[in-house]
Amino acid sequence: VLDLGCGMGGFVKLLRVQGIDGYGVDSDPQCIAEARAHNLPVIEADVVDYLRTLEPASLDAIFSAHMVEHMPYSVVLETIQLAQRALKPGGRLLLVTPNPRALIAHLELYHMHFGHIAMYHPKLLAFFMDYAGFAHTEMGENPHTMAVQVSADSPLRTLPALPFSTSAQS
Repeated sequence: VLDLGCGMGGFVKLLRVQGIDGYGVDSDPQCIAEARAHNLPVIEADVVDYLRTLEPASLDAIFSAHMVEHMPYSVVLETIQLAQRALKPGGRLLLVTPNPRALIAHLELYHMHFGHIAMYHPKLLAFFMDYAGFAHTEMGENPHTMAVQVSADSPLRTLPALPFSTSAQS
């Protein structure tokens, strides 16, 4: 299992603890140094350049969390196409991104990180995956990014308690 944009290797560590042969790729030398300090198998490289070097049908799965929103559309599409090429038949690609349908992602989470380029709607990513040749796509939302999960000082914390009404007022 390949973790694209692995950062300091947290997901790679989780995979290895579970006995899964996993490794990561990231272009940030400080993150790679930290992962290597914990004896995690990581490669310092641009993720797209690295995907280009992989043999076709050589991986069981590819995981990437919070990477594509740092990439322009054309690069995301190429990444998905290269991932599809690198996966064995039945292999899986899992992309985790900020939820563009969640108000909290727009107002609280997305803009707190430098380098974000675009919010990718799950249907757009599914379209890219279909275009790249994936046979089946699924979408889901993380229940942990709901308003009750944000910091106590956020005004969004009280969002579920707002008295909205769907009936017409006279």
